[in-house]
Amino acid sequence: MRYRMYILYIGILALPLALLPARAKSVDSYVGWKTCVGCHEGYEGAMKDSMHRSLFVSDKADPKLGCEACHGPGAPHMDDPAKITKFKAGEKVDVKAAKACLKCHNRSTDTGGFMKSRHARKGVSCISCHSVHKKGVGEASLVKKETDLCATCHPEKKAQSMSAYRHPIAEGKVGCTDCHSPHTAGAAASKTYTKACVKCHQEKAGPFRYEHEPVVDNCAECHSPHGAASENLLTVSRPALCLQCHAGDMRSLASHDITDVNSNKCTTCHKQVHGSNSSRTLSN
Repeated sequence: MRYRMYILYIGILALPLALLPARAKSVDSYVGWKTCVGCHEGYEGAMKDSMHRSLFVSDKADPKLGCEACHGPGAPHMDDPAKITKFKAGEKVDVKAAKACLKCHNRSTDTGGFMKSRHARKGVSCISCHSVHKKGVGEASLVKKETDLCATCHPEKKAQSMSAYRHPIAEGKVGCTDCHSPHTAGAAASKTYTKACVKCHQEKAGPFRYEHEPVVDNCAECHSPHGAASENLLTVSRPALCLQCHAGDMRSLASHDITDVNSNKCTTCHKQVHGSNSSRTLSN
Protein backbone atom coordinates (compact mmCIF):
# COMPACT_ATOMS: atom_id res chain seq x y z
CA MET A 1 0.00 0.00 0.00
CA ARG A 2 2.81 2.40 0.98
CA TYR A 3 4.65 1.54 -2.27
CA ARG A 4 1.57 2.38 -4.37
CA MET A 5 1.16 5.74 -2.64
CA TYR A 6 4.84 6.48 -3.32
CA ILE A 7 4.42 5.74 -7.05
CA LEU A 8 1.28 7.93 -7.20
CA TYR A 9 3.11 10.78 -5.43
CA ILE A 10 6.04 10.61 -7.87
CA GLY A 11 3.62 10.57 -10.81
CA ILE A 12 1.85 13.72 -9.62
CA LEU A 13 5.16 15.55 -9.19
CA ALA A 14 6.34 14.50 -12.64
CA LEU A 15 3.13 15.58 -14.45
CA PRO A 16 4.04 19.30 -14.85
CA LEU A 17 7.47 18.32 -16.18
CA ALA A 18 5.86 16.09 -18.78
CA LEU A 19 3.71 18.98 -19.97
CA LEU A 20 6.52 21.53 -20.25
CA PRO A 21 7.93 20.48 -23.66
CA ALA A 22 4.49 20.49 -25.30
CA ARG A 23 3.69 23.94 -23.91
CA ALA A 24 7.06 25.33 -24.94
CA LYS A 25 6.64 23.92 -28.42
CA SER A 26 3.19 25.52 -28.69
CA VAL A 27 4.45 28.97 -27.69
CA ASP A 28 7.51 28.73 -29.94
CA SER A 29 5.30 27.98 -32.93
CA TYR A 30 3.97 31.56 -32.94
CA VAL A 31 6.05 33.97 -35.02
CA GLY A 32 4.25 37.34 -34.81
CA TRP A 33 2.27 39.19 -37.46
CA LYS A 34 5.27 41.05 -38.91
CA THR A 35 6.63 37.72 -40.07
CA CYS A 36 3.28 36.98 -41.74
CA VAL A 37 3.15 40.23 -43.74
CA GLY A 38 6.63 39.49 -45.04
CA CYS A 39 4.93 37.14 -47.51
CA HIS A 40 1.30 38.32 -47.34
CA GLU A 41 1.90 41.84 -48.65
CA GLY A 42 -0.73 44.53 -48.35
CA TYR A 43 -2.33 43.22 -45.20
CA GLU A 44 -0.41 45.34 -42.68
CA GLY A 45 -1.95 48.67 -43.68
CA ALA A 46 -5.40 47.18 -44.24
CA MET A 47 -5.49 45.39 -40.88
CA LYS A 48 -4.39 48.50 -38.98
CA ASP A 49 -7.43 50.28 -40.44
CA SER A 50 -9.80 47.36 -39.85
CA MET A 51 -12.09 46.41 -36.97
CA HIS A 52 -9.28 44.12 -35.72
CA ARG A 53 -6.67 46.87 -35.43
CA SER A 54 -6.38 46.26 -31.67
CA LEU A 55 -4.75 42.90 -32.44
CA PHE A 56 -1.89 44.68 -34.20
CA VAL A 57 -0.78 47.13 -31.51
CA SER A 58 2.22 44.88 -30.85
CA ASP A 59 4.27 42.60 -33.09
CA LYS A 60 4.92 40.26 -30.19
CA ALA A 61 4.59 36.55 -30.98
CA ASP A 62 1.46 35.81 -28.98
CA PRO A 63 -1.48 33.43 -29.58
CA LYS A 64 -3.89 36.31 -28.85
CA LEU A 65 -2.32 38.86 -31.19
CA GLY A 66 -2.09 39.49 -34.91
CA CYS A 67 -2.88 37.07 -37.71
CA GLU A 68 -2.25 34.04 -35.50
CA ALA A 69 -5.10 34.93 -33.15
CA CYS A 70 -7.45 33.63 -35.86
CA HIS A 71 -5.30 31.55 -38.21
CA GLY A 72 -3.26 29.69 -35.62
CA PRO A 73 0.54 29.39 -35.23
CA GLY A 74 2.65 30.51 -38.16
CA ALA A 75 5.81 28.40 -37.75
CA PRO A 76 4.29 25.16 -39.14
CA HIS A 77 2.85 27.22 -42.02
CA MET A 78 6.35 28.49 -42.88
CA ASP A 79 7.57 24.89 -43.18
CA ASP A 80 4.46 23.69 -45.02
CA PRO A 81 2.09 26.29 -46.56
CA ALA A 82 -0.86 23.92 -46.14
CA LYS A 83 -0.51 23.93 -42.34
CA ILE A 84 -2.63 26.95 -41.48
CA THR A 85 -6.28 27.55 -40.60
CA LYS A 86 -7.96 28.95 -43.71
CA PHE A 87 -11.36 30.57 -44.11
CA LYS A 88 -13.26 31.28 -47.30
CA ALA A 89 -15.55 34.31 -47.44
CA GLY A 90 -19.08 33.30 -48.34
CA GLU A 91 -18.39 29.59 -47.88
CA LYS A 92 -21.42 27.69 -46.69
CA VAL A 93 -21.36 26.13 -43.23
CA ASP A 94 -17.90 27.48 -42.43
CA VAL A 95 -18.00 26.43 -38.78
CA LYS A 96 -14.25 27.04 -38.46
CA ALA A 97 -14.70 30.74 -39.18
CA ALA A 98 -17.55 31.13 -36.71
CA LYS A 99 -15.63 29.34 -33.96
CA ALA A 100 -12.56 31.48 -34.59
CA CYS A 101 -14.65 34.66 -34.31
CA LEU A 102 -16.48 33.48 -31.21
CA LYS A 103 -13.22 33.06 -29.31
CA CYS A 104 -13.44 36.83 -28.81
CA HIS A 105 -16.98 37.74 -29.88
CA ASN A 106 -18.77 35.55 -27.36
CA ARG A 107 -19.09 38.03 -24.53
CA SER A 108 -22.38 39.67 -25.51
CA THR A 109 -25.91 38.27 -25.60
CA ASP A 110 -26.08 39.37 -29.24
CA THR A 111 -23.17 37.42 -30.75
CA GLY A 112 -22.60 34.75 -28.10
CA GLY A 113 -25.49 32.60 -29.30
CA PHE A 114 -24.66 32.81 -32.99
CA MET A 115 -24.16 29.05 -33.48
CA LYS A 116 -27.83 28.51 -32.58
CA SER A 117 -29.11 31.30 -34.84
CA ARG A 118 -31.11 30.86 -38.03
CA HIS A 119 -28.19 32.21 -40.06
CA ALA A 120 -25.82 29.60 -38.66
CA ARG A 121 -28.36 26.83 -39.27
CA LYS A 122 -28.65 27.99 -42.89
CA GLY A 123 -24.88 27.92 -43.33
CA VAL A 124 -24.09 31.64 -43.16
CA SER A 125 -20.80 32.33 -41.41
CA CYS A 126 -19.43 35.55 -39.88
CA ILE A 127 -17.21 36.29 -42.87
CA SER A 128 -20.18 36.05 -45.22
CA CYS A 129 -21.28 39.44 -43.90
CA HIS A 130 -18.33 41.03 -42.07
CA SER A 131 -15.10 42.43 -43.52
CA VAL A 132 -12.23 40.97 -41.51
CA HIS A 133 -8.99 42.10 -43.18
CA LYS A 134 -9.94 45.65 -44.15
CA LYS A 135 -12.22 48.45 -43.07
CA GLY A 136 -15.84 47.63 -43.77
CA VAL A 137 -19.10 49.59 -43.80
CA GLY A 138 -20.29 51.00 -40.48
CA GLU A 139 -19.48 49.96 -36.92
CA ALA A 140 -20.13 46.30 -37.70
CA SER A 141 -17.56 46.38 -40.56
CA LEU A 142 -19.97 44.88 -43.10
CA VAL A 143 -18.78 43.86 -46.57
CA LYS A 144 -21.35 46.25 -48.06
CA LYS A 145 -24.21 48.55 -47.04
CA GLU A 146 -26.55 46.71 -44.66
CA THR A 147 -29.71 46.74 -46.78
CA ASP A 148 -27.81 45.69 -49.91
CA LEU A 149 -26.00 42.96 -47.97
CA CYS A 150 -29.22 41.46 -46.60
CA ALA A 151 -30.84 41.67 -50.03
CA THR A 152 -28.12 39.36 -51.37
CA CYS A 153 -29.96 36.44 -49.76
CA HIS A 154 -33.38 38.09 -49.26
CA PRO A 155 -34.16 39.77 -52.62
CA GLU A 156 -37.91 39.36 -52.12
CA LYS A 157 -37.74 41.60 -49.05
CA LYS A 158 -35.96 44.30 -51.01
CA ALA A 159 -38.70 44.11 -53.65
CA GLN A 160 -41.36 44.50 -50.95
CA SER A 161 -39.52 47.51 -49.51
CA MET A 162 -40.07 49.30 -52.84
CA SER A 163 -43.86 48.94 -52.67
CA ALA A 164 -46.29 51.86 -52.65
CA TYR A 165 -46.62 51.61 -48.86
CA ARG A 166 -43.43 50.76 -47.02
CA HIS A 167 -41.05 51.51 -44.22
CA PRO A 168 -38.44 54.17 -45.18
CA ILE A 169 -35.75 51.55 -45.76
CA ALA A 170 -34.54 52.91 -49.10
CA GLU A 171 -34.14 56.34 -47.52
CA GLY A 172 -31.86 54.90 -44.85
CA LYS A 173 -34.17 55.83 -41.96
CA VAL A 174 -34.82 52.19 -41.07
CA GLY A 175 -32.32 49.35 -41.37
CA CYS A 176 -32.72 45.58 -41.29
CA THR A 177 -31.09 45.24 -37.86
CA ASP A 178 -33.49 47.79 -36.36
CA CYS A 179 -36.01 44.94 -36.40
CA HIS A 180 -33.98 41.77 -36.95
CA SER A 181 -31.21 40.31 -34.79
CA PRO A 182 -28.93 38.40 -37.19
CA HIS A 183 -26.81 36.71 -34.51
CA THR A 184 -29.39 35.27 -32.12
CA ALA A 185 -31.79 32.36 -32.21
CA GLY A 186 -34.68 34.60 -31.18
CA ALA A 187 -38.12 33.69 -29.90
CA ALA A 188 -40.98 32.25 -31.90
CA ALA A 189 -41.63 34.20 -35.10
CA SER A 190 -44.88 35.77 -33.88
CA LYS A 191 -43.36 37.01 -30.62
CA THR A 192 -40.32 38.33 -32.48
CA TYR A 193 -42.54 40.33 -34.85
CA THR A 194 -44.58 41.87 -32.05
CA LYS A 195 -41.54 42.72 -29.94
CA ALA A 196 -39.80 44.37 -32.89
CA CYS A 197 -42.84 46.39 -33.95
CA VAL A 198 -43.67 47.89 -30.55
CA LYS A 199 -40.13 49.23 -30.17
CA CYS A 200 -41.34 52.07 -32.43
CA HIS A 201 -45.13 51.67 -32.26
CA GLN A 202 -45.38 51.75 -28.49
CA GLU A 203 -48.94 53.08 -28.48
CA LYS A 204 -50.05 49.79 -30.06
CA ALA A 205 -48.37 47.63 -27.40
CA GLY A 206 -51.12 47.57 -24.76
CA PRO A 207 -52.14 45.83 -22.63
CA PHE A 208 -55.72 46.93 -23.29
CA ARG A 209 -58.89 46.06 -21.44
CA TYR A 210 -60.42 44.95 -24.74
CA GLU A 211 -57.81 43.24 -26.86
CA HIS A 212 -57.85 42.50 -30.58
CA GLU A 213 -56.58 38.94 -30.83
CA PRO A 214 -54.45 39.28 -33.99
CA VAL A 215 -52.62 42.23 -32.42
CA VAL A 216 -51.74 40.18 -29.35
CA ASP A 217 -50.66 37.18 -31.41
CA ASN A 218 -48.67 38.64 -34.29
CA CYS A 219 -48.60 42.04 -36.03
CA ALA A 220 -47.76 40.27 -39.28
CA GLU A 221 -51.19 38.66 -39.39
CA CYS A 222 -52.47 41.97 -40.74
CA HIS A 223 -49.35 43.90 -41.76
CA SER A 224 -46.60 43.18 -44.25
CA PRO A 225 -43.65 44.81 -42.48
CA HIS A 226 -41.35 45.28 -45.49
CA GLY A 227 -43.95 46.86 -47.75
CA ALA A 228 -47.36 46.33 -49.30
CA ALA A 229 -49.74 47.52 -52.01
CA SER A 230 -52.34 48.47 -49.39
CA GLU A 231 -52.17 51.46 -47.05
CA ASN A 232 -50.76 51.02 -43.55
CA LEU A 233 -48.77 48.05 -44.87
CA LEU A 234 -51.88 45.85 -44.72
CA THR A 235 -51.53 42.43 -46.31
CA VAL A 236 -54.96 42.87 -47.95
CA SER A 237 -57.08 46.01 -48.28
CA ARG A 238 -60.09 46.53 -46.06
CA PRO A 239 -62.76 45.17 -45.67
CA ALA A 240 -61.33 41.98 -47.22
CA LEU A 241 -58.66 41.81 -44.51
CA CYS A 242 -61.19 41.96 -41.67
CA LEU A 243 -63.50 39.50 -43.38
CA GLN A 244 -60.79 36.86 -43.28
CA CYS A 245 -61.72 36.44 -39.61
CA HIS A 246 -65.15 38.05 -39.33
CA ALA A 247 -66.93 36.69 -42.43
CA GLY A 248 -68.74 34.08 -40.33
CA ASP A 249 -70.28 36.68 -38.02
CA MET A 250 -73.36 37.16 -40.22
CA ARG A 251 -75.49 38.72 -37.46
CA SER A 252 -73.09 41.61 -37.17
CA LEU A 253 -72.47 41.86 -40.91
CA ALA A 254 -76.21 42.19 -41.59
CA SER A 255 -76.11 45.76 -40.30
CA HIS A 256 -73.08 46.66 -42.45
CA ASP A 257 -73.19 47.72 -46.07
CA ILE A 258 -69.76 46.64 -47.16
CA THR A 259 -70.51 47.60 -50.77
CA ASP A 260 -70.61 51.29 -49.80
CA VAL A 261 -67.17 52.62 -50.73
CA ASN A 262 -67.60 55.49 -48.27
CA SER A 263 -68.10 53.27 -45.24
CA ASN A 264 -66.69 49.86 -46.13
CA LYS A 265 -63.48 50.45 -44.23
CA CYS A 266 -64.11 48.76 -40.92
CA THR A 267 -61.89 51.27 -39.13
CA THR A 268 -64.30 54.08 -40.00
CA CYS A 269 -66.25 52.89 -36.96
CA HIS A 270 -63.84 50.53 -35.23
CA LYS A 271 -61.17 53.18 -34.85
CA GLN A 272 -59.19 51.50 -32.05
CA VAL A 273 -58.50 48.35 -34.01
CA HIS A 274 -55.33 47.60 -32.03
CA GLY A 275 -57.16 47.58 -28.70
CA SER A 276 -59.31 49.75 -26.47
CA ASN A 277 -59.74 50.42 -22.78
CA SER A 278 -63.32 51.68 -23.13
CA SER A 279 -65.10 49.92 -26.00
CA ARG A 280 -65.73 46.23 -26.45
CA THR A 281 -66.29 46.87 -30.18
CA LEU A 282 -63.03 48.88 -30.39
CA SER A 283 -64.94 51.95 -31.54
CA ASN A 284 -63.13 54.38 -29.25
